[in-house]
Amino acid sequence: MTYPAGFTGGGAPLGFGSSFHVVRALAVGGQLIRVVFSEEPRHSSMSGLSDARNASNYAVSILTGTGHVLHSVATMETLASFPSFGLFAAGEWGVDVQLDREMIVGMSYRVQVSTALVSATGVLVGWPFSADFVGAARPRRDRQVRRKMGLVDLASDPFKGGITVDSSGDWASQEGIDGTRKRVWRIPQTMKGRFVWMPGFGLAYDIKKPATISILGGLRTDLRQQLQQQPDIKGSESSVVMDARGFLELGIKAKTSTGEQIDESHQFTQGGVTT
Repeated sequence: MTYPAGFTGGGAPLGFGSSFHVVRALAVGGQLIRVVFSEEPRHSSMSGLSDARNASNYAVSILTGTGHVLHSVATMETLASFPSFGLFAAGEWGVDVQLDREMIVGMSYRVQVSTALVSATGVLVGWPFSADFVGAARPRRDRQVRRKMGLVDLASDPFKGGITVDSSGDWASQEGIDGTRKRVWRIPQTMKGRFVWMPGFGLAYDIKKPATISILGGLRTDLRQQLQQQPDIKGSESSVVMDARGFLELGIKAKTSTGEQIDESHQFTQGGVTT
């Protein structure tokens, strides 16, 4: 005997009674929704068919009203665990799903997860597979006009690269000492001439090749001069040393206009790896 798709012989949805299921969903930004699970879901791969980080495992539909169809395009790398916004009990986990466009404020939506999802312990997701939520506006912070703005940049790590996304689903901004640190370390990690609009930016040295004392001295002077050209650097020192292993060690000491200090050194192997 056959039964309607998605139901058991008793008329209950498939997976009913599973300890792993969708608890709730809520909008946490204009293009970001948080799907809350009763247990920790598998979250190791963005392409895994049963993985909670796979954006294709989430389908968003409109319950009331008319509007553009929303598509899930990405998930945040870090999952939310209790206690966090929208998580009300120990053991709950939240996956932040980014949409391709902003939701309409006040409109009712439903997010449904794929029945292929499994928990971190291998439990197949059960009913309920979906949750309803209401669209919300992206929170915005008003700034006073008289406030003097500092240097603001798009957030990224000077060594790992990539982008950083904030809780609103947008590219995060970066300022202060973190932004200064990224800019000063971008100088020695960029080959001179790589940016056509800044022909003097970077160092003219291949870290995969050995260098003479005179070359290292020239790199040290060039690095110090470029550090001093940064608008928020008031004083700087640099060091460039090649050790017996062929590792190039770069050191930067700088004082910002706000009195903060940067004092770091990093080694670069002949293979171009930062240590």
